[in-house]
Amino acid sequence: MPSLLSKSGIFSKIPAVSKPKYEACENSDTESNRMSDETLLWNPEQFKSKGISFATKIAITANVLLFVFSGTTLLHAYQRDEKAHMNADLRKISAYSPLLDAMEFPMTRKMSFAQYGDGGPTIWRAPPSPEVDEAWDRMVIEDLWPVSQSEIKKMWKDHTVIAKLPAEYGDDAYVAKAAVFHNIHCLNSLRKAIHKDYYFPDGDPDALYQLHTSHCIQVLLENLMCRPNPAVYMYRWMEEFPVPVPDTNIWNQCWDFESVMEQYEMLALSNVTEFDIVKPLNGPFAPSPEFVVETLEKANETLG
Repeated sequence: MPSLLSKSGIFSKIPAVSKPKYEACENSDTESNRMSDETLLWNPEQFKSKGISFATKIAITANVLLFVFSGTTLLHAYQRDEKAHMNADLRKISAYSPLLDAMEFPMTRKMSFAQYGDGGPTIWRAPPSPEVDEAWDRMVIEDLWPVSQSEIKKMWKDHTVIAKLPAEYGDDAYVAKAAVFHNIHCLNSLRKAIHKDYYFPDGDPDALYQLHTSHCIQVLLENLMCRPNPAVYMYRWMEEFPVPVPDTNIWNQCWDFESVMEQYEMLALSNVTEFDIVKPLNGPFAPSPEFVVETLEKANETLG
């Protein structure tokens, strides 16, 4: 009987246990060196820039253009919205005017002192004097306002017959003035007509004087009819009067006119007048009113 310990015994079925192998543990320096060695074995081409493809360039360019376009659109929308809010209430009752985009027209509550000798500045109804003339002249600002072709079209006018400003103001600058100051000019002309002996002691200053005065009456009437004052005035009892007396001193919602004049003078052109503009040799020209031409011809015949 074979021995249990013999090679042919039971232990012969158990596989032999191999002798364990030992290796030195890698420290951090060893690991770092190994990784460095492996890194050196990597293909350096994989780190080289392969460049930006044409499709990528197109995509980047498109995104940049889209960003610029969006920013510009938002800026223009903001500017349009800002202009739309400027003078919003006044725009509702006004035709288009470039002044509404360039100036603020602040409103203020103001008392009208139209009652005879009942408060308010008296200079406007005072008899002629140098001081009175100075006050009225200050209210009539003759500075030109440049307008563009697109602005002229918005005002329903024909830009082809509108005089252009000198070349130094650009190719799209046409001659204009603020209508409000023309209205005051007309009122001042009527004031002078009342005191004709003071202002024109030798008679009418020119052949168009009567026509101009009539023109001013119509201008002021049309302006009053276009923007009539919705206020009412009342009648009150006053001492020494047996009947009720109209009280024309009423409150109104008005422009802050000093602010309007200040802004206009700051923005308008004060170094050029309509008399500095040279008429072009060729048209187009608007036709002259026949009655004006006839009046001038008669005046020339009289003088001739």
